[in-house]
Amino acid sequence: MNPKEKARHLVDKFIEEGICFVGDYSMEKSCAMVVIEEVRNFHESLFYVTKGSLLDQYLDKVKIEIENL
Repeated sequence: MNPKEKARHLVDKFIEEGICFVGDYSMEKSCAMVVIEEVRNFHESLFYVTKGSLLDQYLDKVKIEIENL
C-alpha cells in the first residue's frame, strides 16, 4: 500500500469502527497520527530502527498524507 492509500485506510478505519468520530476528519486524523507514532515507537524499540530507515521514511510519508486529507 502506498503512503496515500495507507493514510486513507487508517482514517477510514476509525470512521468505520465509530472510534474518534466527530463528523469531520480532524479527530480521525489525530487518531491516525497517534497510530503512526505508536508503530514508529514500537518498531524502534523492537528493531532499533534509526531515523531515515525505509520504515521511518514510509511512516513520515503516511503522516504527510494524513495531514493532506
